[in-house]
Amino acid sequence: MADNGDIISYAAHPIIQVRKYFGKVEALPVGPDAIWDMGREGEAEYLKGGAPPVGIEKYIDRVLTIFQDLSYMPAAAFGRSETAQASALALAMEMMPVTQRVGWKRLHWKQGMVTYVHMAARLAEKHGALPFSRKDLLRYEVIPTFAPVLPKDRSSVVLENVSLVSGGLRTIERALEDLGETDPQSQAALIMAQIKEKVTMGAMKAPGLGGQNAKGPGGSPDTGAMQRDGNKG
Repeated sequence: MADNGDIISYAAHPIIQVRKYFGKVEALPVGPDAIWDMGREGEAEYLKGGAPPVGIEKYIDRVLTIFQDLSYMPAAAFGRSETAQASALALAMEMMPVTQRVGWKRLHWKQGMVTYVHMAARLAEKHGALPFSRKDLLRYEVIPTFAPVLPKDRSSVVLENVSLVSGGLRTIERALEDLGETDPQSQAALIMAQIKEKVTMGAMKAPGLGGQNAKGPGGSPDTGAMQRDGNKG
């Protein structure tokens, strides 16, 4: 790599060999379209080394690859990966060195932030500005919340939450929080109120849980009551 860099540097800034010139080399201007007065017998030419040609673009790409490998930053982090643009899973796999490195750092950041919280609470309590007792703070675990490193696939996140809520494995509030809702409690209450209103108007059936063979709106409808009422009539 060093030899290739020297070859490219010499090609961009070649050495000039001057013969039979008795003036000062510093007097010869350097630059595009420069004119030299070298006297009657003066000569000048590029000093050719006969080195093999080097692809400049290939050399630069190789240097960038080495930088990315040493810094644990893949090409996807700079937006130069066509593979990572295919799917969210491909992006996550290609960005795994970055996410792992960030995860290691956040372990230390978490400890430092928790320490700062307790230090700030102690200082505030000393000056009488703490709105609660510091003993209450010691009863709870302070957990810093970090933003995700990679963007989430919105459609997969929505389908995952819908499936978990329908299966009874996640509450509506928790699903709304995962989808980025700032006030999941009030939003969940509004959703339930709208569902009740639509059920009352007959615009939709009451939601429920269960499989295809389960009783109620979550599965097969319970028609036994209707048949019994019909036989009585």
